[in-house]
Amino acid sequence: MRYCKRILLQKKNRLHAAETAARQVKIELTQIKQLITFLKKQLAIIEVEIHKMIETNPTYKDKFARVCKLHGIATLSAATIIAETGGFELFENYKQVVSYAGYDVVENQSGKTSRQN
Repeated sequence: MRYCKRILLQKKNRLHAAETAARQVKIELTQIKQLITFLKKQLAIIEVEIHKMIETNPTYKDKFARVCKLHGIATLSAATIIAETGGFELFENYKQVVSYAGYDVVENQSGKTSRQN
């Protein structure tokens, strides 16, 4: 889904460039607009499928609801977090999740030496 969003943004930028060019090629504008429409439809289908998967699986539904409570987390982000962490099955506590995500900067200090791991 992220790939589709990235391609959609590229095509929107290309459309803008084509529309503001000194010489506009009508067929190019038409093709870019058609591609943008197609990508938007594909993104909508993917999002519907994600929601269906979540709604039909009680375990995912509960985890999805919990992750979505976090500020700034929407459908795609919540689905990605759950998928990337294996539904949090391998984690026993929040500290392990923080470590997995790379947010557990540890500072080691000994005498005059200071390091971050």
